[in-house]
Amino acid sequence: MKNAKELLEEFTAASFRDPKKAAEMFTEDGAFEMPYLESFGFPGRYESREAIEGFFRLVRELYPDMDLEHIKVMIDTPEQAFAEYEFTAQSSKTGRTIHELFCGRLVAEHGQIKLLRRMLVEDHRLDGIVSLPGGVFKPYAGVSTAILLFTKTSSGGTDQVWFYDCEADGWSLDDKRTPLLPDDKLGPLPKTALSVEEHGKNNLPDILARWHQRDAKERQRPRTAQSFCVSKAEVEVCGYELGINLYKEAVHQEVRHRPPRELLADLAKLEAEIQEGMSELRDLVG
Repeated sequence: MKNAKELLEEFTAASFRDPKKAAEMFTEDGAFEMPYLESFGFPGRYESREAIEGFFRLVRELYPDMDLEHIKVMIDTPEQAFAEYEFTAQSSKTGRTIHELFCGRLVAEHGQIKLLRRMLVEDHRLDGIVSLPGGVFKPYAGVSTAILLFTKTSSGGTDQVWFYDCEADGWSLDDKRTPLLPDDKLGPLPKTALSVEEHGKNNLPDILARWHQRDAKERQRPRTAQSFCVSKAEVEVCGYELGINLYKEAVHQEVRHRPPRELLADLAKLEAEIQEGMSELRDLVG
């Protein structure tokens, strides 16, 4: 019976080269997840061997020469593996070459793949999620992504998950990626303190400062703030979804409107002034 690492190595070798073989490696209720695909209008999760095979065939049609390579396994147990890998491929539709770096989680069950997002929460200690804005990886990719901060324990330990909604990293989010601040105010450790306005262009120092407070003051932050904490129990209830928008609360500003009768009175007054002006013009032209 193959362990998680062996399955991962076989999967990365076959996934896009032989979609049918790759799909057959999954359990009947196994799933393949790539949440960021939702940014392109595709499902972020594929369940059943048929659905998984169909997705791999679609990718193969778009990128015929695509192969996963440079695999680096960072977590390796008989039941699970966590690794990063990359690929470089040319699109059959646009001719554009893309290069992507992925991190993958694989859970093995009875010698087959059962991919579950809950692994980081239940089997290790998930400490935090930093949501990055779309554009941080331009010109290579414009999709938004997130940094997962966790401690490998193999025995759980997740209590509170810290979330931070990063909106700016100091550089423009277009293909040019030009700096928005002087060099001494870029990066997570600027030489001089940032003003409120400058924080809006570089969130990295604030991320670092609040990360160190995740077990203290950050626990009291409201869900409307840029950073806040969510209990493990709530993450579990939400199906182990780790997108910040699921937990963040929007701020709705109350908008006061003038009474309709008041607006109609103003319109009537304006109409009267217009008619008066038209009458004067008629008198002038005879």
